[in-house]
Amino acid sequence: MRIGNGSKADKFPGSRASGIRFSGDRMIVLLAGGRELSVPLAGYPTLRDASMPDRKNWELIGGGRSLRWESLDLDLSVDGLLYGLPERIPRPQTARVAGRPSTPSARLGNSKSRRAGEDTATVTIKTETVEGTIHSTVSYHYDIAKDVLYVRLVSDRLTPALGEENENGLLEFRAEGSGRLIGITVVSWWKRFGDGSLPDSINEIEDRIGPWADRLNSLSLEN
Repeated sequence: MRIGNGSKADKFPGSRASGIRFSGDRMIVLLAGGRELSVPLAGYPTLRDASMPDRKNWELIGGGRSLRWESLDLDLSVDGLLYGLPERIPRPQTARVAGRPSTPSARLGNSKSRRAGEDTATVTIKTETVEGTIHSTVSYHYDIAKDVLYVRLVSDRLTPALGEENENGLLEFRAEGSGRLIGITVVSWWKRFGDGSLPDSINEIEDRIGPWADRLNSLSLEN
C-alpha cells in the first residue's frame, strides 16, 4: 500500500516542484518560480528514517505536482506539502457517533445506517481521519492512525506557507511573505496532550480539538 500525504488537489493552483534537497532534519522543496518550501521531516517519518541514498532516489511525477520515492513506496503531493499535511499510512480504526449527527466529516468504510426516528441510535463507522470546521474560522484534519493533528485558518486555506518547528515541538505554518501564523501541525497529538484513551466518539474528539482552534485564532491575532 503506497504511503502519501493526501492529494488536496487544486488547493494551490499551479503549485509545482522543480527539485528537492535535504539539509539536516529538513527537506527543501524547490518550487516553480524560484520559491523554496522548508519542510520538517518530523511529519514524514518514512523520509526521516530513510538512508540518504534512499532519500535522494526520488522523481517528479504529474508534471511536478507530486514527488515519488519508488524504493520507499512513498508519494507526496506538492499541494499537500504546502497545505502542511503530514505523511499518512491508511489504517482504519473504529469511531462511534452517538446521539446526534456528527458535524465533522470522516473518510468512511463499512458504515451502519441510522433509521429514521432513531435520534439516540449509535452508529459505528470505520474512519482513518476526522475533518471539520470549528467556529467557522478554523479547519482541522486529524489522522487517527498517525496521531497527527493539523489546524488551519479557513480564510488562509489557499495561502502558501512555510513550516518551522517551534521550541515546543509544534510545526507552525506562516504565510509566505508576511510571516503571519495561519496553521499548526501537532505530531503525536493525543500521545502528548491527550488524557487516557482516545475517545471513540467523533464529536468528543472534536471537543478536544476545540482549544487548539481557539489557540490558533488567538496566536494569529498576535502576529
